[in-house]
Amino acid sequence: MNKKDYYDILGIDRKASEKEIKSAYHKLAVKWHPDKWVGKSEAEKKVAEEKMKEVNQAYEVLSNAEKRQNYDQYGSAEGFAQGHPGGGFGGREESFFEDIFKTFFGGAGDYSEQRTYAEDKTRPQVGSDILISVVLSFKESVLGVKKKIALELEKVCSDCQQTGAASPSDIVECPNCQGRGVVNTIQRTVLGAIRTQTTCTRCQGEKQIIKKKCRQCGGRKFISQKETIELNIPRGIQPEKKLRYQGIGNEG
Repeated sequence: MNKKDYYDILGIDRKASEKEIKSAYHKLAVKWHPDKWVGKSEAEKKVAEEKMKEVNQAYEVLSNAEKRQNYDQYGSAEGFAQGHPGGGFGGREESFFEDIFKTFFGGAGDYSEQRTYAEDKTRPQVGSDILISVVLSFKESVLGVKKKIALELEKVCSDCQQTGAASPSDIVECPNCQGRGVVNTIQRTVLGAIRTQTTCTRCQGEKQIIKKKCRQCGGRKFISQKETIELNIPRGIQPEKKLRYQGIGNEG
């Protein structure tokens, strides 16, 4: 069975930056989110659900530097053992054989689940960097200069305190995954039952859904805010030189 290309799924180039990957994911997540397809037919909802699964899987791999490197090199996020023909089962070998053992011998013991995108979502996220191009005159590059730059930054919504909801009571447990953030599916094969785990398409791994969105940010959890900052550019700076300024980017 041919695997779909994760870059094609997100509609990005193979050399896309982290920011481009994140931006493409957000656009597709909005497009295929179940809330957008409430009034549609069951067939259309099914298509949207499958699309959302593909987008989540692609983003889970390409947003992780190690997984992306493995995917680019071997065609699998798990590395050589998964992506190379004849490579075996790799990191999922234990899970695979435990499923078979439980099917044929009735083993009652549970096994630990792999870390998922849902778990990553519950952790504090670092704000994204902003890349700014500044044009200097020859004199400014030689002597140094202070430049005022106008930016449009993503700031935490003060109304909902980054919950995205109109009020705390509007945040409820996701009925699709029962608040787990992931959905398990079991496939029966001649070797036994094989379980797979994917991020919940309803809550996007958040474990909760919002009944009524915040009026200030529309459920985005952030608001766009214009700010003017002053950059201190040192003397003797070379063309195409990149400088890093701490604490100026988007909020996390």
